Amino acid sequence: QVFPLLADRVQLQACLTRYLDDTLKGTGLTYETFGSYAYLLVNVTGDQLGTMWSSDNNIGWWAEREVSFCIPTRWYRDGELISVGLVSPFVYANNGRAVITDREVNGRPSAHANIDSPKDAWLTSSGPNQGRRLLHMDTEAFPALHLGQRSERCTLLEIDEHDVLPYNDDVGWRMVADAWGETLVDDLRRKAEERRAEYDALTQVKALALELLAHRQPINWINLKQYRDAADAERACYQAAVHIRRTITAIYDIREIEPRLHVRVHRLPGHPIVETLGLKVKSVDSVGGKVIENLQPLRPFWMRVAIREELGTVAAWRTDETAWHVTHPWFTAAAS
Repeated sequence: QVFPLLADRVQLQACLTRYLDDTLKGTGLTYETFGSYAYLLVNVTGDQLGTMWSSDNNIGWWAEREVSFCIPTRWYRDGELISVGLVSPFVYANNGRAVITDREVNGRPSAHANIDSPKDAWLTSSGPNQGRRLLHMDTEAFPALHLGQRSERCTLLEIDEHDVLPYNDDVGWRMVADAWGETLVDDLRRKAEERRAEYDALTQVKALALELLAHRQPINWINLKQYRDAADAERACYQAAVHIRRTITAIYDIREIEPRLHVRVHRLPGHPIVETLGLKVKSVDSVGGKVIENLQPLRPFWMRVAIREELGTVAAWRTDETAWHVTHPWFTAAAS
């Protein structure tokens, strides 16, 4: 399930700069966002075929359910465009072993969470007229930082069909129209202008997108793997930029999600999703002392597909304060 979320492009680039560019100085590798969207992906793994194994210990399958926030990224080497891909600064999975494996092998910043689909409202007194709750996710978090409080399970994310305000809240809806409504109009106007100005380029981009869906071209993911230094917890003893490729090998179904949905992100210390990505907020609620930021995805869709993931390739690595070593085959082949 893919939920496109409007975001501030400057904030998206600032996130990439902090996460990758500042760390990878000296490698010639740089990353630049494009577009004004971040993408919330909800993956539910059904049948699992093939093999995934370790010569020393069986590490098991990936998580059955995963939630990730992704930034579309251009990948450069010494100013030359190499490829495009996705960067995921926030990843949550429902299996502890999968979280550890994802961190240790792929370098993704995965965190453990309970990801559930709440009970359906179909047979309640309101029946199909009641908005459905599609996803509920909670994770370990501190209610407040630097106050000596213990961590606890807290709701972080919800997706549902409920509206953000009662239908008769005239003042509230006027505020939503003045803020969120203007944002939508500006985004639509920007898209229309770019379509007129770059029609040929847009046609080529659509063709390239079909390469991913129909011709099994891989989707690139760029991750930063880091191992904490045992002697100094504020530093990393090993860092590596890891390139992962996922390929859609078959498409069984693909459809747009037609009901109007809302993604509700609970503001928790240690999980600054909305602030980091600069997501555009439709409205804000305060419930039981919790701040909830409501987001409306634009034209979400879902796919049932078969995916093949290859073992990651280390693009560059270093230990302690040593210089970076660029080792990706794309670059070493070009140099030779």
